[in-house]
Amino acid sequence: MSASKKTIHELEAELKKLQLRIEKLKKRIADAQTKSDELNAPQPRKKLHSNLEFIGDFDLIKAKVVNVSDSGICFKTKVNLPFEMRYQHDGQTVNRRAYLIWLKHEIKSGYVFGLKFVNKKNKRVP
Repeated sequence: MSASKKTIHELEAELKKLQLRIEKLKKRIADAQTKSDELNAPQPRKKLHSNLEFIGDFDLIKAKVVNVSDSGICFKTKVNLPFEMRYQHDGQTVNRRAYLIWLKHEIKSGYVFGLKFVNKKNKRVP
C-alpha cells in the first residue's frame, strides 16, 4: 500500500519499526568498529637482537604499475606477499609466517620491513 493511503497510525508504527531497525544497525556498526579498533590496536613491542632467516614464499605476483622513472618503478598489488622466517628467541628457534605490511628505505642503514604474523602462536623448534 502506498504511503498516501496509510493511516497516521500505520505510518507511525512503520516509522517506529524503521527507527528500531536503525538503532540496531547503529549498534552493529559500533560493535564492528570496536572490534576493528581492538584488532588494529598497536601491540606492545619487545626489543630482540637475533639473526633472521627470511624466505620469500611467493611465486608469480600480479600487480599494476603506478608509475615508472629511470631510477625505479612503483606498483600496487591486491595480494599479500608472504614470507617464512626463522629466528632465535629466548634460546629457542622460532618459525613464523608473515605478510609484508610496510617497507622503508633508510639511506644510511638500509631497509626496514614491517611484517604481520599470520599464525597466532610462535612455532618453536627445540
